[in-house]
Amino acid sequence: MPGRASPRAGKLLAAATGWAMLDKDTLSRPLTERLLLALGGDPDDRHSPTYLEHARPLEYACLMKAAWENLECGISVVAVAPFLAESADAQWPASRRCGWTATLSPCVTA
Repeated sequence: MPGRASPRAGKLLAAATGWAMLDKDTLSRPLTERLLLALGGDPDDRHSPTYLEHARPLEYACLMKAAWENLECGISVVAVAPFLAESADAQWPASRRCGWTATLSPCVTA
């Protein structure tokens, strides 16, 4: 289906490269469904104003924050999501961190 993110393609690319795979739906679906229910919406809807205004921005923020945290640790990422609205937004590349700013630094594990 055109415009639909493909977890299968993401998994293949991640397996071929050894990069981490981050799927927007895997990271956020349970929270998105609960949020939509709490707002009186359909947990499976992805087209209503409620979803588009309240849930979708949070889904992408979670995905991009997880991606940047991996990148800060030197781990390349395959981010799986449609990115349809983002690709149509000329300002998106400059704001791709979804409002999250970070200083790139090596990860330290104890």
